Amino acid sequence: MQLIEITLEDENQKEIKKSNINFVDIVLYLIERDKEKSLKLLWSIDPYGLTIFNHFQIEQLVSELEILAQSAPEVKNKIDEVVSLANEVTNHIYLKFIGD
Repeated sequence: MQLIEITLEDENQKEIKKSNINFVDIVLYLIERDKEKSLKLLWSIDPYGLTIFNHFQIEQLVSELEILAQSAPEVKNKIDEVVSLANEVTNHIYLKFIGD
């Protein structure tokens, strides 16, 4: 089964917090609901590699997650958890997606 983990990490790549959700569930809704690929940062998440967001990108990422949540109520709770983690990003804390 495909797995995309989400963690918060500091500038030394030390894990601060780890989410219990599998982001793949959200990606499946993204594929189904955003056929025009208008949610650019969400589409940039590599399902088989690492994707890291910094404090400059996080506002746009949260906005895109909230847009997706409006059309995908089935995964809204999972999206809310990702948004909660994203809101902890600062200039020395990063949101990291780890695809497998």
